[in-house]
Amino acid sequence: MDVPTRSFSTFTVGEAFRGQARIEWLRLSGGHYGKDHVIRQMEVGYISQKGRWTTSHGLTENPGEKFTLGKGHMPSMLVIRHGGLVDSIDLRLADGRSTSAGGTDGVCSKWEPRPGAVVLGFAGRAGAALDQIRIVHGTLKPGNYVQPH
Repeated sequence: MDVPTRSFSTFTVGEAFRGQARIEWLRLSGGHYGKDHVIRQMEVGYISQKGRWTTSHGLTENPGEKFTLGKGHMPSMLVIRHGGLVDSIDLRLADGRSTSAGGTDGVCSKWEPRPGAVVLGFAGRAGAALDQIRIVHGTLKPGNYVQPH
């Protein structure tokens, strides 16, 4: 089945911070694409001041388990294996919980947010499988109170 490849981006960092958007849940679906075991689909449930919505990227007949982050929990590390496609994603939370899917091929890249930074969402490209992923993240800087003269 020939599925067109499409780019996706959920929101900008500014939009996420203004709307207090966060990832509520994630579903990673691994499967075979040709001879490779890769991420076939990624679904993300978001919540903000405006409500809830879901994004779905890729295509699968065997959806993975829904992984709920929980209020106040943000991804603290992502380990992504990649090459021509996104081979696997392992998402970890600071409380020790994690979810993962995909195969063992590709180059392994580990990503952790800097101090004060949070993962807000994902952007990338997908058709019948995920072939690019970008972690949308931002850092809130401490505010300074300026006393009027």
